[in-house]
Amino acid sequence: MKYMWRVTKYNPVNRDDVGIYLLDEWTSFSDIGKSYQGVKLTISEYVKFEKLYIDAILQFMSCNEVENLIITGLEKYDDENVDKVINYIREGMILDKEQIKIVAQHVLREKLWCKLILDEVFYVHFGYDYIMYIGSNKKCQKVIKEIECNKMFVEPFKSPYLEEYE
Repeated sequence: MKYMWRVTKYNPVNRDDVGIYLLDEWTSFSDIGKSYQGVKLTISEYVKFEKLYIDAILQFMSCNEVENLIITGLEKYDDENVDKVINYIREGMILDKEQIKIVAQHVLREKLWCKLILDEVFYVHFGYDYIMYIGSNKKCQKVIKEIECNKMFVEPFKSPYLEEYE
């Protein structure tokens, strides 16, 4: 990939010299109802950011003229509350944009984990603490500006989940 980014809700000015984030902020769907910096995380606030992450995927896909992505590294978590919708998801499955929205939502809500890829053209990796990594062969400057207008941050960064064939 020519271009690689870390896409997050975390402002990079709040990182120390080695990249550690210094503020106590929510990092997970399971944090709903907890307070951070004196503010309680509500479901509506969480969903707002979840949508921004999913929109970022779709915007980068559009920039790269990508219509489908392939699931790789799939992990489904045993949980009695797992949505039956994810039962059809399989390793190697080709997803369209609507399916990508569903899979990304389930990954962000920690019901499953996977990487979404298209050969050597594009990838989406999900990391710990609500961090997403995107790789692309196109620069996508307009997309980055649009994402950053929504209080999200896009930083040049190589995914720690990157494998040689990606």
